[in-house]
Amino acid sequence: TQSIAVECIKDAVLHRVAEGSEEFRVTPEHGATLPLWVIPVTVGGVADRRNVIIDGAFADYDSGSFTHWEALSGAAILSQDTSQFLFGSGTLKVSGNGATAAELIQNLAQRVPPLAVGRVWALGTWAYVSSCNTGSVTVDLLVDGSPSSLRLTINGSTPAGQWLHLGGFEYLPRQAHPGKVKVRVRCSSDFSGVVLLDGVSLAPAAEIPHAGLQVALFQGSRPPLCTPLADRFEIRTLSDDAGAFQRMFRDRLQTAMPSSDSPTVNDSLAE
Repeated sequence: TQSIAVECIKDAVLHRVAEGSEEFRVTPEHGATLPLWVIPVTVGGVADRRNVIIDGAFADYDSGSFTHWEALSGAAILSQDTSQFLFGSGTLKVSGNGATAAELIQNLAQRVPPLAVGRVWALGTWAYVSSCNTGSVTVDLLVDGSPSSLRLTINGSTPAGQWLHLGGFEYLPRQAHPGKVKVRVRCSSDFSGVVLLDGVSLAPAAEIPHAGLQVALFQGSRPPLCTPLADRFEIRTLSDDAGAFQRMFRDRLQTAMPSSDSPTVNDSLAE
């Protein structure tokens, strides 16, 4: 066995990188360190080379259907939920009635560059179980028409009332045609309940040399930090003296203070 250390070295708070673009460093017991980046969730129709899924956040929805996904069956129980989501402005809601199977797919044939075969890919999704009485909801791949061995399954044993991340690895064989790979969300005909899915992502896994390990870092519900935040203090002033107080903290302490003036610094970004 061999352990590895995964450390965030560039984050949104301290280094001002965009959320979903945080950089990590992987250090194995033997061998050189390896840079690693977060797999970002895609929102809307903007393609991202780091994630081959388009609109994994299910943000684009019009006239009862998702713009970048195709419902092959059970469209009546597939909808967008805008009251509870992690990314973008909505999420996929599967409302099973115990009698209807559903299948939602995205064809990955037109990706540029084409999907790399002969390597390991990482598939992940966020899931929220409101209820699940019977049946299951799964996320998997279709490779040359055959289901992948990896299945991310939500069923009655999945904890309810909280967002959970499910993920795993799938090897795309060299003989697989890169134009015949699809990602699929489906529910069994006996599924009765309500499940939300958000942030569906698919990206090449990073191979750690000499360790025999594959690593993937999916974008989370909260951005990672390089180091735990130190003690926090509440400071109140009656006057900022035209920004002098902010400038002193910025120049002397490298600390961004919240401000109601322009440009503003939100309270959540105070360091």
